Amino acid sequence: ESCSPQLRQQGECGLSAAPAPMSEGDGGTPAGTVLLTVLGALLVLLLPLLPLLWRTRARNRRLGSGGRTPADAAARALAEVILARDLAGRVEVSSFHDEAVTEIARLVPGVRTVLIASRWGGDIVDRARAAGAATLALNIRRLTLETVEQAHAE
Repeated sequence: ESCSPQLRQQGECGLSAAPAPMSEGDGGTPAGTVLLTVLGALLVLLLPLLPLLWRTRARNRRLGSGGRTPADAAARALAEVILARDLAGRVEVSSFHDEAVTEIARLVPGVRTVLIASRWGGDIVDRARAAGAATLALNIRRLTLETVEQAHAE
């Protein structure tokens, strides 16, 4: 029932023989073949995504979002609607994003703005002022008298 390594390689051993562990010269899969197989699989998986990535890049350029955040892009789109329909005196724009509040306040002078925060630090009032927000909308469970007094100061 013993089978020599040469017979095992040739497949001459019976099914009951356990395969011997591979050694350096036993003809295992070369590392280069494994690497090429993995790279080929990655290429097959990523190739369909290239058009999507290209369209996203082109869209970002078209929208002028070079280096700007999605919140800025949303603020610019909203500003266009507010200005086109003369809604500045009738709407209040709120956002969780400081930069969106800053951008809408810059693009639509006179529009009322609100900075929303569910979790914040002691600098929330300063952040709202820096963003140009006239109002703060805060999580009432975390609201403190100190924050209220700081917001009402000035």
